[in-house]
Amino acid sequence: ILEKPTLRTSLRHVLYAEEHDNTITLSTLAKKSNRLSLVKAVAAVGGAREGQPTGAEWVRDLLQAAYLDTQPRRNFKILINPAGGPGKARGIFEKRIKPILDAARCVTDVTCTTHRGHAREIAMTLPLTYDAILLVSGDGLPHEVVNGFAQRLDARAAFERTAIVPIAAGSGNAFSVNLLGPQEGMDPVMGILNAIKGKPMKLDLASVTMQNSKETIYSFLTQTGGLMAELDLGTENLRWMGDTRFIVGFIRGLWSKTPRALKVTIRDPDNDKERLLQSFLNDPPPPHAPDAEESNEIPARMPGPKYADEPDDAEGWVTFDKPILYMQGGLLPWVGRDLIDFPLKQPCDGSLHL
Repeated sequence: ILEKPTLRTSLRHVLYAEEHDNTITLSTLAKKSNRLSLVKAVAAVGGAREGQPTGAEWVRDLLQAAYLDTQPRRNFKILINPAGGPGKARGIFEKRIKPILDAARCVTDVTCTTHRGHAREIAMTLPLTYDAILLVSGDGLPHEVVNGFAQRLDARAAFERTAIVPIAAGSGNAFSVNLLGPQEGMDPVMGILNAIKGKPMKLDLASVTMQNSKETIYSFLTQTGGLMAELDLGTENLRWMGDTRFIVGFIRGLWSKTPRALKVTIRDPDNDKERLLQSFLNDPPPPHAPDAEESNEIPARMPGPKYADEPDDAEGWVTFDKPILYMQGGLLPWVGRDLIDFPLKQPCDGSLHL
């Protein structure tokens, strides 16, 4: 005796459903061969019994339960970096991501980047009519978009109205790992599900001002010097290895043990790790930071560096000036899927962990 076919899914994975001519069509994500894939199920609906919902009512209740207070059928601007990571971003989008977006009835506008800085150029003039900008790449395109938004005259509005969503298709994908965790963060399907159903959240940014040119760029993940910078820049030719290239670069650097002459000046450092741990455990900031109150005192543009012109010997500053292997400042906990350098860093606590 053959068992009836069974589809196991969850409300989290339901993308869309509709009823037409007594037929219900359901689009959902379900496990196939140990990974989530798009599945469409079609069922005929008979006449509703007394007290039971009709097919249209069942679909309405299902979508309400699946999306809760999240708006379905979102409008996305999508950027694809075909050269990012192992160079598979375009194929990942066409085969795994686009069918899911279509099934969820999302509106999409897709652009493939053609040169370094292209995403930054797009972000500088992007209409603020999209729910989010989806970045099918590694961590390079998010960096470009953050800095493109930051250059706008309406930078504050750009950051508040348009969510920046990473879709893992690069080498490291640390941004995605921080949002979704080390297991789901490397899966582009989970990234697109986050875009379709996730809620916007606020993150800290750090400004980095060049001493000679006075140019300011913005960092959302890490800012590094020495070994941790060189293991990235020095393995560009190994992109085909995925995130394994960073391990290779790290081992090279440790083997050479070359000291770097870095001078680090820190304002009011808090190095009481026990106190930091207790604060993290007992009073964590909310995952969804409340919207800032509107005020005429809040500039529409990005604020300038607060301490750039202060002398190193000003009150409250501590200088570390010894040869070291590397310096790394973190704004998110995970640096890669197997490396959590800043375990107590919260996404919007106003601090930089060093």
